[in-house]
Amino acid sequence: MSRLFHLASAHRSTTTPLRAYFDLGLMVTLNSDDPPMFGASLLDEYALAHTQFGFSLSQLRELAANSVEASFLPPARKLALLSRIEQYR
Repeated sequence: MSRLFHLASAHRSTTTPLRAYFDLGLMVTLNSDDPPMFGASLLDEYALAHTQFGFSLSQLRELAANSVEASFLPPARKLALLSRIEQYR
């Protein structure tokens, strides 16, 4: 089970701060945390954000772009990755 699922289970609902923070305009990202411990990959986290928390495909692209922008990658690599993310429309 993923970290998102564990957070939701702790509150006995499908509510985590993720959706509220995103809706407030904060820069949030999805991460795989510890895949062996939680049994979820980064892809699983995106699927859960979509199916359980109602993120649209456009919003998932925004989450992916946030991850790139928040990374410590060199600017040229960030631009290349952001360009690839935008291709998924």
